[in-house]
Amino acid sequence: DKTLCFNDDIQGTGCVVLAGLLSALRAQGLPASALKDQRILVAGAGSAGLGVSDMVAKGMMQQGLSEEEARARFFICDKDGLVGNTRLNMDEHAAPWARKDDGLDKGEATLRDGMSLVDVAKAARPTILLGVSACAQLFTKELVSQVQHNAATEGERAIIFPLSNPTPVAECTAEQAFEWTDDKCVFASGSPFPPLKVNGEMMTPSQCNNMFIFPGVGMGASVSGATAITDQTLYASALALSNSLTAEERSKGQIFPSVSRIREVSETVACAVLKSTIDQDIATKYTSKSTSQEDLLLYLKRKTYNPFYTPLGRDPYHK
Repeated sequence: DKTLCFNDDIQGTGCVVLAGLLSALRAQGLPASALKDQRILVAGAGSAGLGVSDMVAKGMMQQGLSEEEARARFFICDKDGLVGNTRLNMDEHAAPWARKDDGLDKGEATLRDGMSLVDVAKAARPTILLGVSACAQLFTKELVSQVQHNAATEGERAIIFPLSNPTPVAECTAEQAFEWTDDKCVFASGSPFPPLKVNGEMMTPSQCNNMFIFPGVGMGASVSGATAITDQTLYASALALSNSLTAEERSKGQIFPSVSRIREVSETVACAVLKSTIDQDIATKYTSKSTSQEDLLLYLKRKTYNPFYTPLGRDPYHK
């Protein structure tokens, strides 16, 4: 409350992953509100893994879940396996995410500290797999196929996000993810992967990159004179990003918009941030709640610097 700041490394990364998950649900014809019904297996319990989990959980809370209910949708594993509450010398930041060593779903399966990723995937039946481990090839065929099986039983497609970068430390490649799920998964990654053929069509795997979030969040907050960047505002920015794809981009299997549209997308995100801060009464520079979405966007455009220059004289080398 003393210094106005936004931590892109934690909040930005978590927010763009949240946007990617919302977009991946939409790619399946599901509403954004379906996020709160997902079960998420996270490989990596460091600052990145816990930061991403925290932001996605807060997104679920924006959809009506309590903090306890949201965290119950997560299964977090580190190098020693599932983080359970019987673990000795547990990191204080991981403790709130630790699972109880008890029955799951009326005793049909049991969770225990140290379970492998595959065993957790079988017991907890996650529909989303996130990799934030920086451990190359951590995702195996058995693991990814199991998550796809879990999703398929609910009429959905597995969401597979190996988020570690650079490319040599990615948990799996795009080609592997699609091969192991019979081209059924929804995929995005932290590292770039080359185009590949999916269901007979060429597609370029989407890259989950903070650049889709932080310019818009920064611009919206600056223009509004926001006194805080709240969870509600970050959720609004993630939702705006997830809804920013064109029909053509969707048809190509993209989860994030094309980089060539980054300026347009950033303005869309900024507009959502501006409106959110106004609605929460935390804007100090622009406070009108009666302004239309179109007028808010025009206001933002007038505040945007465009690096285009008019020639002041004739170019002597131009014929």
